[in-house]
Amino acid sequence: MNSQDPLLNEKRRSETVEWRMRWYPRAVVGAMGVALLLGVMLGSGASTVSGRLGGDYPAFYGAGRIVAAGDWAHLYDPNRQSEAQRDLYPGEQEGEYLYFSYPPYVAGAYAPLALLPYRISFLLHALLMAGAVAATIWIAGGRIPLVGRHRMIALALALLFYPLLRAIVGGQNSALTLLLVVASWRLATDRRDVSAGLVLSLLLFKPQYAVPLILLYALAGRWRVLLGSALGAGGLYLIGASVMGIDWLSSWWGQVQEFVGLDIPVNGMNNISLIGFVANLANSTQAVVLLGFVPALVTVVLLALGWWKGHPDALTEKVAVAAIGVILISPHTLYYDGALMLITLVVIEAHVSPSPWRITIVWVASAVQILADVLGWSPFFFIVVGIGAWAIHVLAPALFGRASPLCPGALPSSERVP
Repeated sequence: MNSQDPLLNEKRRSETVEWRMRWYPRAVVGAMGVALLLGVMLGSGASTVSGRLGGDYPAFYGAGRIVAAGDWAHLYDPNRQSEAQRDLYPGEQEGEYLYFSYPPYVAGAYAPLALLPYRISFLLHALLMAGAVAATIWIAGGRIPLVGRHRMIALALALLFYPLLRAIVGGQNSALTLLLVVASWRLATDRRDVSAGLVLSLLLFKPQYAVPLILLYALAGRWRVLLGSALGAGGLYLIGASVMGIDWLSSWWGQVQEFVGLDIPVNGMNNISLIGFVANLANSTQAVVLLGFVPALVTVVLLALGWWKGHPDALTEKVAVAAIGVILISPHTLYYDGALMLITLVVIEAHVSPSPWRITIVWVASAVQILADVLGWSPFFFIVVGIGAWAIHVLAPALFGRASPLCPGALPSSERVP
């Protein structure tokens, strides 16, 4: 054979592509890790060469400090939160603080991290969130061959997806939200419905996502998911009651509603839900905000129909549609929770011939959110709506039995709909 042998050339090309697919994503993930480490090392306290370190992390770190000091009674006191974050805003930002509005057990989870120096704590949190992304991909790869064959590529793409990237470097927990939704889906496809419900109950720290998903499983006849969620929710309630009294739920929910109202003027340009996006543009004028409620209601109806009437084996497609649906119907969804859309994108790509160009366009388009501060509204909102429409177009045949679902096996063969 010589270098002009077509078979030999084809083999070399194949080996080159395989080598690139193996090592390029590793290089990307490694480079991101080095950049994160440098960002933490180059500076002191909460300061870095590019500004304040941690994005929203001071809210979680400060809440962990309050809990670590045993001051549960003042967890939601603005003055106490400001005091706990006093040293986390350098320079001109001194005196500012971020309000913590999550349930008390979330603050308890951050207490061990608050015992560490801030920079080390933030780095560890970012690594934990990256680990949650890796765990999500490993879990999904066991059922979806497209992910299973290319786990490292999937990890690199996920970490480069702008909402998830910003969530990790901004100290948010969207990666955990993604992990819980995917883990509950995997358990449900394995017919471990009670366990799936228990996992979904852990998502109740963001009830705007957990409650619709739990109800959708029940609507599809998966009552044991509802049972598991109820058991988990009961356990979480008891944890909160043990540290803040039996009435903690009502007081927490009341301050959450107050916080959302205060947050709209500050974060309105980052809101990507139907109601939140319109409320930001309309400055909360009731007559115009109805333009958000009506399409949100239509989305709720479409989700309900898809889960109720959809093929029992099409659980993967149902979750993919729900992942983007809960983003749109929530009254308050900031762009970093658009990371849930990764579920939708993976399932769409698994139903069509994967296209590197299409993936590249979507990933680049996801970064349009950087224009939000200039525009005063979220351009990423239109990406979410577009992907939602695309999901309905691609996944509807599998949802309603006109095409094979992606991951059959959610029901024993004797129980499947013909």
